Amino acid sequence: MSRLWLINGWRQQYASQKQLLAGIAEAKLLGFDSYCSHRYGQQWWLCCAPIGARQQQQQDIVTALRQQFQPSQQVLVVLQYSTQWICVGWDHQQLVAALAVTNDESGCQQLQLVLQGLWQRPGFQPLCLLSSDVPDLLQRQFELAPRQRIQQFSLAQLQPAKAAQLLGLDQLPSWRRRRQLVIITVILVNMMSALSWHYWPRQDEFDSALDSSPVRLPVEGMAADSLVYIREQLQQLELLGGWQVEQLTLRNDQVQVILQQHYGRFGELQQQLPPPWQISQAAQQVQLQRALPALSADLEFHQPLPLAQQQLKQQALQLFPDLHWQLGHSGSNSQYQWQDLSLRVSSWYWLELSDLQQLLQSFDVRLLELQLSRQSQPQIAMQLRLYQAQLATDTPL
Repeated sequence: MSRLWLINGWRQQYASQKQLLAGIAEAKLLGFDSYCSHRYGQQWWLCCAPIGARQQQQQDIVTALRQQFQPSQQVLVVLQYSTQWICVGWDHQQLVAALAVTNDESGCQQLQLVLQGLWQRPGFQPLCLLSSDVPDLLQRQFELAPRQRIQQFSLAQLQPAKAAQLLGLDQLPSWRRRRQLVIITVILVNMMSALSWHYWPRQDEFDSALDSSPVRLPVEGMAADSLVYIREQLQQLELLGGWQVEQLTLRNDQVQVILQQHYGRFGELQQQLPPPWQISQAAQQVQLQRALPALSADLEFHQPLPLAQQQLKQQALQLFPDLHWQLGHSGSNSQYQWQDLSLRVSSWYWLELSDLQQLLQSFDVRLLELQLSRQSQPQIAMQLRLYQAQLATDTPL
């Protein structure tokens, strides 16, 4: 049985989560039944479907294509579906084509005009995915395109994607559900900590020799709030004209960024950047460096190390279902025990750093290293260290 794909829908793009929620509310008033939304860079793609599409378990064909060819920033697809020709295209974060035309001469002429308009987009040199039975009229359009890369592709090769599934309009988006879950978890942890403190047995008298608390050894790593700072810096750097962020590394309180030159000039870049950034140039790339501001946060040590490790993994997988999780070295000293963790997500969704920061705030954790890369295989990778206080032992007299 062939999979049912949602072709025609009410498609919109938004630049913020607030606008996306407003668009979903508008779709209810317009009489739509279900929706599918996903974020690419700073843009939210929304597709709302008519009544019956969700009951038929249809999946949005645009989202499924975008998920399968996620590493490709510019793609143009022309496929045959039943008695129609489907055209889907995107240019980085922007959806530039999503239409279906009849499989006849009139439909081919209409599609030919769409393709001619797309070839006029500045810098648009997409990966072209075509059915093997594309008419000669359309085939010539692709062969005449500048710097074209043509690859045969059929609808049978399109893989279903979880992100392409339709949700009822009364269901919250996945990022909103994850955020609510994290907030509820944080509230419950704080309530448990407060109750434990309230009912902890107190002594009325203390030995004067114990009045001074022992000095805590420093912990290694950076506070979770560093992720919010990195997100703010990336948000500013993504707006640089003529330059694209290729990689960001945070290590030893130093932020290092590699920019790839498109049409920008080095002199103009210096004018756009604030003074704290140190700039060095090499070929078509520019390296930026600056120190991370001092961000401090005390550790509470309210969870045993194995329990904290298990809970952090479960909640991180809820945020990122494709998360790669790996245990590293463990160690201890006179005051602490720790476990190193390695997390990696195959994406360039640096906006998710805020969600990660909210998650990590609930644990006794420090960030050892962070790397974001949008090169051949986009990924967010980080090294974490979970801490636990050493249990006190009585010394014999």
